[in-house]
Amino acid sequence: MAYRLSFLGYSSLEIDKFIIQSVETCLSGSAEFEFVKEGEILNQKEQKTSIIEKIRSLGKPYYNSFGNSEQEIVNEIITFLDENHLDLSISQFEQVEQYASIIGLDISKYEKSLLKHMLNTLKIEYLNELNIFRAKLCKYPDLESYLEEKENEYKQSLDISGALKKIINSNTHSISPWLEVDIEFLNNSTVEEYCKWLEEGDPDLYLMVKQFLDLGLPASKKLEEAIRSLGKKNKLNQIRAKLIYNIDIDNTSNTI
Repeated sequence: MAYRLSFLGYSSLEIDKFIIQSVETCLSGSAEFEFVKEGEILNQKEQKTSIIEKIRSLGKPYYNSFGNSEQEIVNEIITFLDENHLDLSISQFEQVEQYASIIGLDISKYEKSLLKHMLNTLKIEYLNELNIFRAKLCKYPDLESYLEEKENEYKQSLDISGALKKIINSNTHSISPWLEVDIEFLNNSTVEEYCKWLEEGDPDLYLMVKQFLDLGLPASKKLEEAIRSLGKKNKLNQIRAKLIYNIDIDNTSNTI
């Protein structure tokens, strides 16, 4: 087991800790899965640290002397990008781009390759986070049109439960600016659509409705209006509105 954990990226101290825990708990399949998961996280952290150190080293020939090191800088940047550009974040690429601009080195082909890789590997449910790339994509019309195509596909896949859960799970107290597509979808949904959604139900309906009513979006008001509309249909819905969501329904003629 020690060899396996070491291979996954654990330190000696962490290996000892995990082995002790494993003996005490009779290592189950789920625990082994957690080991693998944690090992992958450690490997990712190590990779990020390595890339950061490599980026910092790119600037040494520039900052450390007044020698004629232009070709050395070019070679180091090209070698680094050939080996690592698909693993960079946008901000990390921009750091490399700063060094390249000093000597007039064009690395746009690596930028386009990185952006294309991000577009191709990004999960559809996180597509709206690509808003952060728009300024970059403007330089590459083919990638920009690809993004628009994907966004249209994403919009077609939206539903109220999915959009609500994503917004609420992003942050209970504030909404991420990268959830604009989901927010727009919810704000554009009609009161009738919210009524239908409420009637169909969801295992997490109570928590979703409670939290979403507190967000203060136009969609929140539509949702409240839908609850009031359903509360006027019968006595049971009126009780639900009042006792569960503290929404008073002024309708004494309701019958269950």
